Formats: sequence, C-alpha cells, structure tokens
Amino acid sequence: MNPYFNFSCGGKWVRDICIFGYKDLPMLTHRVELFANKFHWQYQSITLDCMQEWYRNQVKMEVKNPNKMWINETYYKNIPYLKDTIKLST
Repeated sequence: MNPYFNFSCGGKWVRDICIFGYKDLPMLTHRVELFANKFHWQYQSITLDCMQEWYRNQVKMEVKNPNKMWINETYYKNIPYLKDTIKLST
C-alpha cells in the first residue's frame, strides 16, 4: 500500500500505484483534484469511459450555467504553490 494514497483502491495495485477500476468511480467523481493517476485501458476500460462521460457532462452543465462551476475553486486557491500563480474567477 502506498502511504500517500489514503483511500481504498477499488481496482488493483501495481508497484504501489492504484490502477483505478469501476469500483472507484463514486470516489473519483467526488474528489476535488482535477487529475487521477492511474488508469489502464486494458484493465476495466469502462472506468475511463465513465470518467470521460462524467467530465463531459460537468462541462456541459457549466456551459449552460456559467455561474455554477463544478471545480472547487477554494481548494485550488489555497494551495500554497498555486496561490500567487493562477487567478481563478473572482
């Protein structure tokens, strides 16, 4: 188990890295991070298909309602090394 990965892996472990599987979908769609490491196309490829569709739906909702962002801006505004680097909507 990877000490930096502090939640369960619903997929499989390969060299201390969780390869996400379909059981990880509920967790992945509720995380604040924009990126996930790691998916393998050869392992439960439905997981990546579902994540792509979820992301597309989030973007479509944001286009329809630009005042409601699905990205948690507060999380990114408070990351020390990003705080003065990027300017999110105000």
